Amino acid sequence: RNLHQRQVNASHRNHSGIYQDRIAERMTTSYVLAPAHCNRQRAANVAALGAVYYAEGKYQQPAEHAPEYFRLSQAERERLEAEKGEQTTC
Repeated sequence: RNLHQRQVNASHRNHSGIYQDRIAERMTTSYVLAPAHCNRQRAANVAALGAVYYAEGKYQQPAEHAPEYFRLSQAERERLEAEKGEQTTC
């Protein structure tokens, strides 16, 4: 078996996660999933990665930083629904 398949199989044995099967189906390069105790974002992990990036010359000014959200917040979704309801009643 190739290296990619061995890594996928190892990650299935050592990690738990909802999307493992989807990831395995879609990945075209080798990868390793983080162990369960490390797969959540923590301030210490973000700081450690930030230190590595900074040492490599990869940094961003605070004013340039903007978070990337996968979906709208509940408040934003409710506001949009309310606005949509107002438009249909006028």
